[in-house]
Amino acid sequence: MRISDIKKAEIASADNMDSVWYITKQNQSFADLCYMSHILEDWNNDEFENYESFFNRSKTKQEYGSLSENTPHRATINCVPAGLLTTNDPYNSDNLTPLYYSIKERCNANFANTQSYQDLINNQLQSFVLRVNNNNMNPLLFLLKILLQIGDATGEYKITINEFKLFVATTSLWKDYFKVTDSILRYREDSVYKNECDSARTQSVQDVRIQKFLANHEFIETEGKELVLQDQFIMRARKLVANFEVNGTTAEQSRLTYYVNGKDATLNKDVVSYLSAIRTKPFLLLAGISGTGKSRIVRKLAQATTTAKLENCDEQTLNNSRWDLHKPANFEIIQVKPNWHNSMDVVGYQTNIPTPRYVFTPFVEFIAKAWQHPTVPFFLCLDEMNLAPVEEYFAEFLSAIESRSKKGNTYETDPIIKPFKDFNYENEQGKKCSLAEDMVNLLLPGYNAGNMPQHIIELSKRFKKKGLTLPENLVVIGTVNMDETTFSFSRKVLDRAMSFEMNEVDYDSFLEDTADIITEPLTAKASTLLVDRPIKAQDVKDKVDADFIVSYLKAVNEKLDNTPFKLGYRAANEAMLYVAASKSFGQDSIATALDEFTTMKILSRIEGDTTKLRVDDNSDKTILDELETVTKDFLKPANKLAVHQEEQPAEENANGEDNAPVKDVVVAAPVELKSLDKIKRMKEQLKRNSFVSYWD
Repeated sequence: MRISDIKKAEIASADNMDSVWYITKQNQSFADLCYMSHILEDWNNDEFENYESFFNRSKTKQEYGSLSENTPHRATINCVPAGLLTTNDPYNSDNLTPLYYSIKERCNANFANTQSYQDLINNQLQSFVLRVNNNNMNPLLFLLKILLQIGDATGEYKITINEFKLFVATTSLWKDYFKVTDSILRYREDSVYKNECDSARTQSVQDVRIQKFLANHEFIETEGKELVLQDQFIMRARKLVANFEVNGTTAEQSRLTYYVNGKDATLNKDVVSYLSAIRTKPFLLLAGISGTGKSRIVRKLAQATTTAKLENCDEQTLNNSRWDLHKPANFEIIQVKPNWHNSMDVVGYQTNIPTPRYVFTPFVEFIAKAWQHPTVPFFLCLDEMNLAPVEEYFAEFLSAIESRSKKGNTYETDPIIKPFKDFNYENEQGKKCSLAEDMVNLLLPGYNAGNMPQHIIELSKRFKKKGLTLPENLVVIGTVNMDETTFSFSRKVLDRAMSFEMNEVDYDSFLEDTADIITEPLTAKASTLLVDRPIKAQDVKDKVDADFIVSYLKAVNEKLDNTPFKLGYRAANEAMLYVAASKSFGQDSIATALDEFTTMKILSRIEGDTTKLRVDDNSDKTILDELETVTKDFLKPANKLAVHQEEQPAEENANGEDNAPVKDVVVAAPVELKSLDKIKRMKEQLKRNSFVSYWD
């Protein structure tokens, strides 16, 4: 039997939608799908009008691309494979993705101008995966593979839409590309075989329309009833397919922005973790061996979020020089000194020498600058943070970070410098005088100048009345080296920070100059998420599976009971916030989010010798063993979320008895849990040294 005969039989068996490449028939133009997403955004989950009604009332309006009168609201379902919407069950404005907002920002909501975001379309289609016969299939890349195979064999890099439906769109395994190529070539040459294939075609095959969706990619052109790989893209297609086959990646180059299932893949998993942590609490610790790029990440975050206005240049200049900015205007690095044993080097001090005045520090001056640009994230890097005892020199900040509150749009913390009006001194005549005016004048450029800007006036009043509090857009990130020259962290510090371990070194990416994980500017929406942050779990509990999170924390605390490592309310609050933040940046897996949270906030607390960590005197089992069990029980199953279940008819077994119906369960690919890997390493360290610390 020829390979193509096997393929013909597969066509005949493609008798349901699970056996073919299928997405909903309606609108598959990327521009139309963007306009539908725009309608969904403007609907904004209106409780007084359902989505179908709003869609039908809005679809023909010019601002929504004047969609056809015949376009049904259910066509919005195709926004999911387009990466514009995470789910359509139910339709919800909150489920629009970073890709949608990036496209909207790029084209200023003129979605008909697809050229302005064609690269984003390309990358989403290159990353789009279908589930066919319980196998993952990348439709766009497989189509390119077949077009290349056919073109190399015939000299014409094209197939008919009928050939696409019969042979390409009924394939579920990448390795069958040769079988598909053989079938198409025989179909063209053998009239008998052609008739047999046409006769075998089912209604499911006939209903395939996904070729219209794939034709949004710039490599593919539809000419009449043919799909054509355009000549100018043949070499790029070869490289793209080869890269996928060898490396399993859909990126053409290391700095290409692409999206996977609606998530911004430029924000790779590590960057999403950093951003989620910042949105949870703007105080991070980056720990690791020297030279792994800890302070560089802080600088890159600043480069990715600075603005043309802040850099005093136009947009084009910023775009051309963003990654060359050695010190972006929203970045400050302060080297901690070993002799810092009080807070004067951080918040400053009052002196009478040579005259009464307040001495400000770079830390304070940077905070004042952040207050003047409240919509831009400001990143302050405390380098070698633990060269001095953190609790001694950073006491005011550690207190203020826990006093954050928000009422409406007003963000408040306790002051790190008391109200300026309270700084007084006696002049030579014995009269009490205030330093407030001088202090404000030093911190706010333009103060006392003519036509003083209104925001400077308001800030001066605030500083005088309330003192210097922490602004909402301030992010403090400390870099940490753990060696004999540094101090360890108390649980007071660890409770207040989001901790990261950075010990991985990839020399291959170093040689290729691709070691930086932040290579694209953040969108305006992403930057806003770093500034406008929720503070209380109550603000986000309806957006996450709060019951699962609480159940997990209860199970953890049960293992930590009667130990100094037990979690408090602060941990529960931050767990909720972190899961919600992770979701905001496109990471929908609660297991992944809680895995990262466990590594940052739970394992970082564990420290001690074998005796301290042993569960009881009669057992060799330690707290780490118990945490490992809880993590496996809760987070491993959570990685296996069924997205499709379909009962198959009962079959007879060898004894003639009916088997029970078999459920076809499609599960998400399991991921490696960072927390389990860290627990494993900590257990090895405990066994080796009879002592363990998260930081070693």
